[in-house]
Amino acid sequence: RYRPQLPSFSISVPMDGAPPESTSASPTTDRVLSLFDRLTVDRLVEESGIVQVFPPRLTPKHRRLLELADVPAPVYEALT
Repeated sequence: RYRPQLPSFSISVPMDGAPPESTSASPTTDRVLSLFDRLTVDRLVEESGIVQVFPPRLTPKHRRLLELADVPAPVYEALT
């Protein structure tokens, strides 16, 4: 059975809204993924259809987390 080799990394990520002492060298998956909760794809729509799509605005922290997960930021931004 094939098991992909996942990258191993340790990061220190202050969680938004959390006290400074909650910064951890090994945040849980839920806490890391929660940093992406507020990202949205916005669409300008008229009766004729979609006029324009506004991709998510990634912060440097988002880009770093995607890099550590070996996901190129343009791939994530293209999920519109």
